Amino acid sequence: NKFEEGRRMFLEQFEMQKKLNGDDEEALEKERKQLSGIKVANEVHSSALVDAKNQWDLEKHDILRRHEQSENLKNEHINKLEKRVRAFSEEKNKIDKKNLELERDIVSQRANINGLES
Repeated sequence: NKFEEGRRMFLEQFEMQKKLNGDDEEALEKERKQLSGIKVANEVHSSALVDAKNQWDLEKHDILRRHEQSENLKNEHINKLEKRVRAFSEEKNKIDKKNLELERDIVSQRANINGLES
């Protein structure tokens, strides 16, 4: 990753500098400062990642809650439609039953009429 690559490059440069300048205290202090800066940058980056994860968790929870509400509304709507379909079906069955009775009455009346005509 970029941090490791930057650190590696820094260490390579430091080794070259150490060879050129010798192992003096100034080079060591410079390295400490640079490493301290890298550590601070890493802590800031880590904190930003934690904040981003927390924000994502909040958004994910909100999305899941809205999805659940949507599913509940959909299921309520389906239940209402199924109830209406059952009511219409029951009404249709009553109408069909009444039509059968009327057809039987018509057949019976025709039979009576035919019987009288004979």
